[in-house]
Amino acid sequence: ENRVWSAERELFPQLVAEGARLFATGTDAYWMDIGTPEKYVRANMDALSGTFPTDAAGSVGPDGVLAAEPSDIAEDARVSSACLGSGARVASGATVSGSVLLPSVSVAEGATVVNCALGEGTIVSAGARIANGAVGDGEIIE
Repeated sequence: ENRVWSAERELFPQLVAEGARLFATGTDAYWMDIGTPEKYVRANMDALSGTFPTDAAGSVGPDGVLAAEPSDIAEDARVSSACLGSGARVASGATVSGSVLLPSVSVAEGATVVNCALGEGTIVSAGARIANGAVGDGEIIE
């Protein structure tokens, strides 16, 4: 059956109703349910800003950019607070801010990407603008 399912709304109440014992523990560790594109981007931005310790912290550049190798950011592109997957490309005059670009995403000349999660192989065409959203793998934004 293909449907939305929630452990905290379905499984846990059922277990309690059946008399099962449930346990919990507190922690000061960072945790976020990243089940929406907005929260997925937020968690990545929190990692970039040092909200919680991460192995990638030493690789974050001065503008809050974490770019996997190989990736290509044009010299005059404006990229800040962003995670770029392997093979990502940001062309001349493009802007990427507050976003997560999965591997092989291409942002063409003069395009703008703000507060987005872009799936693997997505192409943002020259001059296109996308903000506050998520795009699946292999899509073309015009």
